[in-house]
Amino acid sequence: MIKTDIKNLKNIEILDFDSNTIDELPNFVGDYTNLTNLSFQSNKITNIPDSLSKLTNLTILDIGGNPLKEIPTFIGNYEKLESLSMTN
Repeated sequence: MIKTDIKNLKNIEILDFDSNTIDELPNFVGDYTNLTNLSFQSNKITNIPDSLSKLTNLTILDIGGNPLKEIPTFIGNYEKLESLSMTN
C-alpha cells in the first residue's frame, strides 16, 4: 500500500513505483496532473483506477509486469504519450 504522506506532491513530474509489490494505485495519483513519467512495473496491480485518466501530460507510461485484468481505454486519450510499455 502506498502511504498517503505523498498525497500533497501536486507538482511532481516523475513517479516510479517499480518493484514494490503494491496491489493497487491510490486514486490521488490522478491528481498529479503535472506527471510526465509514471512507472509501476513489476507489482501486483490488477486494475488501473479511472482517476488516472486525468494524467494528460504523460509522455512515458510503464505498466509492465502486472497481472492487469484489462487496459483502460482512456490510455488512448493520452495525446502526449511517446512511450508505453506493457510487457509481462
